[in-house]
Amino acid sequence: IAGGPGRDHAPLTKPTTRFAAYLSAVGWSGMHVWWTETVREMEALDNASPTAIGVLCGALLEAALVAVAIPARDAKEWRQKFLSEQQPSEWKLGKLIDQDAKVFTASQKAMADVVMTIRNRIHAGKFATADGKLSPPYANQHEARQARDNLDALLVAIVEWPFIQSRLLAPTS
Repeated sequence: IAGGPGRDHAPLTKPTTRFAAYLSAVGWSGMHVWWTETVREMEALDNASPTAIGVLCGALLEAALVAVAIPARDAKEWRQKFLSEQQPSEWKLGKLIDQDAKVFTASQKAMADVVMTIRNRIHAGKFATADGKLSPPYANQHEARQARDNLDALLVAIVEWPFIQSRLLAPTS
């Protein structure tokens, strides 16, 4: 892609495809394979599967943030303590969303929080009341659409983040 896999794209290139191009461009072939297979699995679902779509959207958002957090941490773009004190396998989606690098606007952060909330429905224990009853929220088809749309907007913000663009446009040795 002429100006870099994240930025220059055909108008109808899906954000998930743009992020896959980023993973390929930075040489993360294993992550690229996982990403494309997970996207394919999510796209095979219709909106009558809001929990599954929400879980996959949350997993993809977390993967995208982990993938950019490592180089951002190493370049001192992201400076939160947990990034250096914990292994990436211990990082939490909420902490990654709250990073201080200005990747997301306030409204995009709210969109990321929605994806995380929908994804977190898999943790049934969080819906237990003091008297031992479970009261999880219903999953609705519109939330599947919302999770997908939010993920797309967030992936665009990530691949268009100037730090990521500079990595894509940097000459390779």
